[in-house]
Amino acid sequence: MSLFDVFKKKKTNQQGITKPITNSQLEQYFQLLRNKPQDEAELIEQIFRYIALNGRFLLVIETEAEINEQTTMLTMKKGGKFSFPILTNTANETMLPVFSNWDELRKWQKRPSDKALVVDFEDIATMVLESADAGFSLDPFSENFVVYRQQVKHMHDQKNIEQHGHITEVIKKDVAVEIGEPADYPTEMVAELAAQLPAIKEVKAVWLRWWVRDDEGSYLLLIDYTGNRAQLYPKIGRTVTPYLRGHYIDIMESQSFSDVIEKVEPIYTRG
Repeated sequence: MSLFDVFKKKKTNQQGITKPITNSQLEQYFQLLRNKPQDEAELIEQIFRYIALNGRFLLVIETEAEINEQTTMLTMKKGGKFSFPILTNTANETMLPVFSNWDELRKWQKRPSDKALVVDFEDIATMVLESADAGFSLDPFSENFVVYRQQVKHMHDQKNIEQHGHITEVIKKDVAVEIGEPADYPTEMVAELAAQLPAIKEVKAVWLRWWVRDDEGSYLLLIDYTGNRAQLYPKIGRTVTPYLRGHYIDIMESQSFSDVIEKVEPIYTRG
């Protein structure tokens, strides 16, 4: 029985998977994106946030193993052979196809070997970042909402900052890193930090830089603080997010970059 034979059933989707995959909030964001292009930047940030924190999605998987509600990416890796089909865009970039609901998955080419696996953003991020794919396409036959590799990495990092207060950043020796003054200086963000940080007593000083790693650039916010970073970093992240203007930001401890900020004036110092 193929994946598409079971769509005719009302209560089961595929091989014992009975939980609905709908993402109705995501559908609302896509509708707003079509109707309010002037709010595109804000809506895309909301979509990224939903995908990273709340979404449950479907992947087409080619495997002879049985798939049910207990099947996860981890159990698949421990089990038999499997593979995921990819798409190639007009720029000859490979994209992982991801589906937000069963209706979208129906649009996939019918093949007897195709099955479906329920995944979250962490599964998708792992697949993209561990492969040579350029990113993933959400609902490629309708919305075709493309999330590129760099965006996946930043979504993953920001999720870890919000949920755990930090990211583990390993800079390999063969990775080129450049750090300097931001060319697109975020004046509004700096002003908002100056207004909000006096109330966050754990923060002693903050430096703002721009860094580029393997041609991927983002703001770098370096914090000198006391206390629990798991509580502090999310506060700062929520403060700066509205002012990123399409860029990304990494938040890290200033002690790890002491040589970088040695002759740089902080954007904030507690008086």
